Amino acid sequence: MTILGLHHITLVCSDPQRTIDFYTNVLGQRLIKQTVNFDDPGSYHLYFGDETGSPGSAITFFAWPGAPKGHWGIGGTHHFALQVESYDSLLKWKRRLTDLGMEVDGPLDRHYFTSCLLYTSDAADE
Repeated sequence: MTILGLHHITLVCSDPQRTIDFYTNVLGQRLIKQTVNFDDPGSYHLYFGDETGSPGSAITFFAWPGAPKGHWGIGGTHHFALQVESYDSLLKWKRRLTDLGMEVDGPLDRHYFTSCLLYTSDAADE
C-alpha cells in the first residue's frame, strides 16, 4: 500500500469572486467547475486546476461569504506551493506578480528546491 502523492487541497474563501479572479486572471488556473458544497449545501465548492482537474493540479475552495479571516496556529494551513518548469519561469512569475503590485520575495535557495514567496495579504487573502 503506497501513497502516490497529493491529489488536491481544499481551502476556505470568504469572497468567491475575488478567489476566482485571483486564481484565473493572476495565476492562470482554470475554473474547472463550481458545484454545491456537498458538506454544506448552502455554499459553493470551486475547483481550479489544469484542463481536466488531474490529481496534483487541483485546488478547491469552500465559498463561505463573510467567513472571518483565519489565524496563524494549530490546524491552519501555513502555505502551499505551486511548481513551475524552470528557474527562468520562476523569475517570470516573480516579475508578473510584482508588476501586478504584489509583494514577492525570492528566488530563495531552499537547498532542495528554489522558491519565491507571494505575500497574500494584498493579493487573495483567502
